[in-house]
Amino acid sequence: MIYYNTQLINQSEILYILNNNLKRCNKTPYILIEGPPRDIETKRKLVKEITVLFKEIYGYPKEFSHISVIIRENLPENVGTNGQLLIDKHLLRDKKKQGSK
Repeated sequence: MIYYNTQLINQSEILYILNNNLKRCNKTPYILIEGPPRDIETKRKLVKEITVLFKEIYGYPKEFSHISVIIRENLPENVGTNGQLLIDKHLLRDKKKQGSK
């Protein structure tokens, strides 16, 4: 005998409870994008196209609506590569361009 919330339940009820609990436990898929700031229209297009592509690749139906896309915008002064801030690399690149003119 199996009890759930003090009630005796049968096998089909167990399966129903397990399935509902699994559905509630499944996390919403989310996609995290990090990059430089962009205008709102670019971000709208990115979110829409990434969502469509994700559904296609993962086999989600088109009507599935629980995919989150998170965009984190990072300014060049907050990102570094090879021990140097991107803003410094950009300034150096710009100085070289001006010097070659």
